[in-house]
This record gives sequence, structure tokens and C-alpha cells, in this order.
Amino acid sequence: MVTVEIRDVPIEVHDALVAEAERRSQSLQDYLLSLFVEAARRRQEIAKRNRSGEADGG
Repeated sequence: MVTVEIRDVPIEVHDALVAEAERRSQSLQDYLLSLFVEAARRRQEIAKRNRSGEADGG
């Protein structure tokens, strides 16, 4: 695994992320990782649809 560091996060954004992680009974680390994984998965699905659309002539 790699490490990702995000600097200069506004405090209100941090607070919102912490609150959502707590609401889900997750650590901030686990919650942020789930967001990264979901974003990557969605991006892969979009790319796959775009490729299949090109193959279909669309």
C-alpha cells in the first residue's frame, strides 16, 4: 500500500469528515480510504462504459 497525504484541508471540511466517520463508527482513516476506493471504482466503471460505447460505435 502507499501513503497519501493531503495538506491544507480547511478545518470545517476536516470536522465534517470526522463527524461522518464517527456516524459510521469508522476511524477517519478507514472512512477516507472507503471514499478513495469508491471514487476509483466509479472512475473505472465510467472508463469501461466509455470504452464499450466506443467499441459499439457509440
